Amino acid sequence: MFIMSLSEFGDIYEQFHHTHHQNIAKVFFIMYMALVALLLINMLIAMMGKTYQDIAERKNEWMRQWARIVLVVERGVPPHICLEQQRNYSQAMADGRRALVLRLEHNETEKEELRCIAEMRTSNVEQRARRKKRLAEKKAKTT
Repeated sequence: MFIMSLSEFGDIYEQFHHTHHQNIAKVFFIMYMALVALLLINMLIAMMGKTYQDIAERKNEWMRQWARIVLVVERGVPPHICLEQQRNYSQAMADGRRALVLRLEHNETEKEELRCIAEMRTSNVEQRARRKKRLAEKKAKTT
C-alpha cells in the first residue's frame, strides 16, 4: 500500500488481477487512497491554522512590546508633561477616563459608527441624569 501511495502502482495494480479477491483488493486500494488524500488535506488545513495562529500571536507580542517601550519612555518624563502628551494620542471616554486611539484616520463608515456610539453615550448619560433627578424629586415629595 505504501508503494501505491507514492503513485508507483502501475506494476502492483496489475497484480490485483492475480489475486483470489481482485475486486476486494481494488476496493481496499481505492479506500486507502481516499483516506490518505483526506488525511493530507486535513493536515494541510491544520498547518495553515497553526500558521495563522502564530502570526496572530506575533502581532499581539508586537503590541505588548510597543506598550512596554511606551511605558519605559513615559517613566522618564515628568508627570505633568506625560499627561499633556497623553491628551494628544488618547480620547476621552464617557466616564472621564482616557483611552488609547490606535488609528487616527477612519473611513466614512467607521466615522459614522463612532458618531453613533458617541450619541449613544451622551443619550445614556442624559437618561441617567434624568433618572437621578426623578428619584431625587420622589424622595423630596415623600419626605
